[in-house]
Amino acid sequence: MNKFLKILGGIFLFLLVGGGIAIAVLYFKSLPLEKNATSYFNENIPLIVESWDSEALIKRATPELLQQASKKQMQEMFTWLSKLGKIKKVEVPSVVITTGTYPNTPYNGTWATCDADAQFEAGAAKIRMVLKRNGDSWLIMGFHVNSPALMATNG
Repeated sequence: MNKFLKILGGIFLFLLVGGGIAIAVLYFKSLPLEKNATSYFNENIPLIVESWDSEALIKRATPELLQQASKKQMQEMFTWLSKLGKIKKVEVPSVVITTGTYPNTPYNGTWATCDADAQFEAGAAKIRMVLKRNGDSWLIMGFHVNSPALMATNG
């Protein structure tokens, strides 16, 4: 019985140390991606929302995003979003890096979900930009803006 407990303890210790090493490796691999995604978000958000230019989004979009909405639909969406007015401030985004299959889709890869609070002339908003890793850079897979101010101007 004593030998069995020693073997079981050794296996448990091996799994614990191995798991800790795996978590550390994944953490340190995701740090540069997180910083890179944050920089991409900070550089591109002003280009997209400053004048609510749908072409600025289209130039940075993944093929998957371009399949989901036509240029006309994107222009209409940006016309609606332009009711928020000029951007006053965007907070530093919180970024979550994920690798694998994007939820509820057949798409595989490395993803960054960037969420940031923003302030526009018409009021506060939350911006979510979903990025897909493309080689050494990112492309935009999803772009969402939620604001109570949009509901007030709807109609």
